[in-house]
Amino acid sequence: MPDPGFFGAANCLSLARIPLSLLASYFLIRGMFPLTGVFALAAVATDWLDGLVARRTGTESDWGRILDPLADKVSYSLFALAMVYAGVLRLWILLVLVSRDALIGAGGLLLAKRFSPPGARVSGKVSTVLVAAFLLRQALLPGASLADILPGADILGVCAMAAVLLSLLDYILVFARRMTTEGAG
Repeated sequence: MPDPGFFGAANCLSLARIPLSLLASYFLIRGMFPLTGVFALAAVATDWLDGLVARRTGTESDWGRILDPLADKVSYSLFALAMVYAGVLRLWILLVLVSRDALIGAGGLLLAKRFSPPGARVSGKVSTVLVAAFLLRQALLPGASLADILPGADILGVCAMAAVLLSLLDYILVFARRMTTEGAG
Protein backbone atom coordinates (compact mmCIF):
# COMPACT_ATOMS: atom_id res chain seq x y z
CA MET A 1 0.00 0.00 0.00
CA PRO A 2 1.44 3.43 -0.96
CA ASP A 3 2.40 5.90 1.74
CA PRO A 4 -0.78 7.94 2.43
CA GLY A 5 1.43 11.00 2.98
CA PHE A 6 2.19 11.03 -0.72
CA PHE A 7 -1.47 11.66 -1.51
CA GLY A 8 -1.85 14.54 0.93
CA ALA A 9 -3.45 17.79 -0.16
CA ALA A 10 -0.14 19.65 -0.51
CA ASN A 11 1.37 17.00 -2.78
CA CYS A 12 -1.81 16.83 -4.87
CA LEU A 13 -1.61 20.60 -5.35
CA SER A 14 2.01 20.23 -6.49
CA LEU A 15 1.07 17.49 -8.94
CA ALA A 16 -1.92 19.51 -10.24
CA ARG A 17 0.53 22.15 -11.49
CA ILE A 18 1.60 19.89 -14.37
CA PRO A 19 -1.82 19.32 -16.03
CA LEU A 20 -2.71 22.97 -15.39
CA SER A 21 0.43 24.06 -17.23
CA LEU A 22 -0.36 21.61 -20.03
CA LEU A 23 -3.80 23.18 -20.39
CA ALA A 24 -2.26 26.67 -20.35
CA SER A 25 0.19 25.51 -23.04
CA TYR A 26 -2.60 24.07 -25.17
CA PHE A 27 -4.64 27.26 -25.00
CA LEU A 28 -1.56 29.38 -25.72
CA ILE A 29 -0.80 27.40 -28.88
CA ARG A 30 -4.47 27.69 -29.93
CA GLY A 31 -4.33 31.47 -29.43
CA MET A 32 -6.94 31.39 -26.67
CA PHE A 33 -5.23 33.91 -24.41
CA PRO A 34 -7.91 34.39 -21.73
CA LEU A 35 -7.93 30.62 -21.06
CA THR A 36 -4.13 30.58 -21.21
CA GLY A 37 -4.10 33.18 -18.46
CA VAL A 38 -6.66 31.35 -16.33
CA PHE A 39 -4.79 28.03 -16.39
CA ALA A 40 -1.32 29.59 -16.11
CA LEU A 41 -2.41 31.62 -13.07
CA ALA A 42 -4.03 28.53 -11.56
CA ALA A 43 -0.74 26.65 -12.01
CA VAL A 44 1.19 29.48 -10.36
CA ALA A 45 -1.35 29.55 -7.52
CA THR A 46 -0.76 25.86 -6.78
CA ASP A 47 2.92 26.67 -6.23
CA TRP A 48 1.99 29.12 -3.50
CA LEU A 49 -0.80 26.99 -2.05
CA ASP A 50 1.07 23.68 -1.76
CA GLY A 51 3.62 25.10 0.63
CA LEU A 52 0.99 26.99 2.60
CA VAL A 53 -1.15 23.86 2.98
CA ALA A 54 1.85 21.73 3.98
CA ARG A 55 2.94 24.21 6.66
CA ARG A 56 -0.55 24.84 8.03
CA THR A 57 -1.45 21.15 8.22
CA GLY A 58 1.97 20.00 9.44
CA THR A 59 2.34 17.71 6.43
CA GLU A 60 5.72 18.88 5.14
CA SER A 61 7.60 15.84 3.89
CA ASP A 62 10.53 14.65 1.83
CA TRP A 63 8.01 13.80 -0.92
CA GLY A 64 6.79 17.39 -0.87
CA ARG A 65 10.35 18.72 -1.02
CA ILE A 66 10.82 16.62 -4.17
CA LEU A 67 7.39 17.01 -5.81
CA ASP A 68 7.10 20.79 -5.45
CA PRO A 69 10.30 21.74 -7.29
CA LEU A 70 9.84 18.86 -9.75
CA ALA A 71 6.35 20.14 -10.60
CA ASP A 72 7.81 23.66 -10.97
CA LYS A 73 10.48 22.48 -13.34
CA VAL A 74 8.20 20.31 -15.45
CA SER A 75 5.40 22.86 -15.66
CA TYR A 76 7.65 25.85 -16.44
CA SER A 77 9.57 23.83 -19.03
CA LEU A 78 6.38 22.64 -20.74
CA PHE A 79 4.88 26.12 -20.78
CA ALA A 80 8.14 27.69 -22.02
CA LEU A 81 8.36 25.05 -24.76
CA ALA A 82 4.82 25.92 -25.87
CA MET A 83 5.81 29.59 -25.82
CA VAL A 84 8.79 28.91 -28.09
CA TYR A 85 6.49 26.96 -30.40
CA ALA A 86 3.98 29.84 -30.39
CA GLY A 87 6.77 32.31 -31.18
CA VAL A 88 6.49 34.39 -28.01
CA LEU A 89 9.68 33.19 -26.30
CA ARG A 90 13.20 32.83 -27.59
CA LEU A 91 14.76 29.37 -27.57
CA TRP A 92 17.78 30.52 -25.55
CA ILE A 93 15.52 31.39 -22.60
CA LEU A 94 13.99 27.91 -22.66
CA LEU A 95 17.50 26.41 -22.77
CA VAL A 96 18.62 28.45 -19.74
CA LEU A 97 15.57 27.30 -17.76
CA VAL A 98 15.86 23.65 -18.74
CA SER A 99 19.65 23.53 -18.26
CA ARG A 100 19.45 24.96 -14.75
CA ASP A 101 16.67 22.56 -13.84
CA ALA A 102 18.50 19.58 -15.32
CA LEU A 103 21.67 20.43 -13.42
CA ILE A 104 19.82 20.86 -10.11
CA GLY A 105 17.88 17.64 -10.74
CA ALA A 106 21.03 15.71 -11.58
CA GLY A 107 22.76 17.03 -8.46
CA GLY A 108 19.75 16.08 -6.37
CA LEU A 109 19.71 12.56 -7.78
CA LEU A 110 23.41 12.11 -7.16
CA LEU A 111 23.02 13.15 -3.54
CA ALA A 112 19.63 11.50 -2.87
CA LYS A 113 21.12 8.29 -1.50
CA ARG A 114 23.26 10.16 1.02
CA PHE A 115 21.20 13.21 2.02
CA SER A 116 17.58 14.28 2.37
CA PRO A 117 16.46 16.83 -0.22
CA PRO A 118 17.24 20.44 0.65
CA GLY A 119 14.36 22.63 1.71
CA ALA A 120 13.18 25.56 -0.37
CA ARG A 121 15.82 28.22 -0.88
CA VAL A 122 15.11 31.95 -1.06
CA SER A 123 17.04 32.10 -4.34
CA GLY A 124 14.78 29.42 -5.80
CA LYS A 125 11.63 31.20 -4.64
CA VAL A 126 12.79 34.52 -6.08
CA SER A 127 13.70 32.92 -9.40
CA THR A 128 10.34 31.11 -9.51
CA VAL A 129 8.43 34.36 -8.96
CA LEU A 130 10.46 36.26 -11.57
CA VAL A 131 10.26 33.44 -14.13
CA ALA A 132 6.49 33.12 -13.58
CA ALA A 133 6.03 36.87 -14.01
CA PHE A 134 8.17 36.94 -17.15
CA LEU A 135 6.57 33.87 -18.75
CA LEU A 136 3.04 35.07 -17.98
CA ARG A 137 3.79 38.53 -19.35
CA GLN A 138 5.40 37.09 -22.47
CA ALA A 139 2.56 34.65 -23.07
CA LEU A 140 -0.27 37.11 -22.57
CA LEU A 141 1.30 40.40 -23.66
CA PRO A 142 4.39 39.62 -25.78
CA GLY A 143 4.45 43.06 -27.35
CA ALA A 144 4.25 44.83 -23.99
CA SER A 145 7.88 44.23 -23.05
CA LEU A 146 10.28 47.11 -22.76
CA ALA A 147 13.21 47.39 -25.15
CA ASP A 148 15.19 44.16 -25.27
CA ILE A 149 18.43 44.12 -23.32
CA LEU A 150 19.22 40.64 -24.66
CA PRO A 151 17.45 39.16 -27.69
CA GLY A 152 13.92 38.38 -26.51
CA ALA A 153 14.46 39.61 -22.95
CA ASP A 154 13.76 43.02 -21.53
CA ILE A 155 14.61 44.05 -17.96
CA LEU A 156 12.07 41.56 -16.51
CA GLY A 157 13.47 38.75 -18.65
CA VAL A 158 17.06 39.59 -17.79
CA CYS A 159 16.19 39.72 -14.07
CA ALA A 160 14.40 36.37 -14.35
CA MET A 161 17.35 34.74 -16.15
CA ALA A 162 19.85 36.25 -13.68
CA ALA A 163 17.77 34.91 -10.78
CA VAL A 164 17.72 31.47 -12.43
CA LEU A 165 21.50 31.46 -12.73
CA LEU A 166 21.98 32.76 -9.18
CA SER A 167 19.67 30.07 -7.83
CA LEU A 168 21.72 27.46 -9.69
CA LEU A 169 24.87 28.81 -8.06
CA ASP A 170 23.12 28.76 -4.67
CA TYR A 171 22.14 25.09 -5.09
CA ILE A 172 25.65 24.19 -6.22
CA LEU A 173 27.00 25.79 -3.04
CA VAL A 174 24.43 23.92 -0.92
CA PHE A 175 25.38 20.61 -2.53
CA ALA A 176 29.11 21.36 -2.12
CA ARG A 177 28.62 22.26 1.57
CA ARG A 178 26.70 19.05 2.19
CA MET A 179 29.39 17.00 0.48
CA THR A 180 32.14 18.53 2.60
CA THR A 181 30.40 18.79 5.99
CA GLU A 182 27.95 15.89 6.06
CA GLY A 183 29.98 13.66 3.76
CA ALA A 184 33.04 13.92 5.99
CA GLY A 185 31.17 12.65 9.04
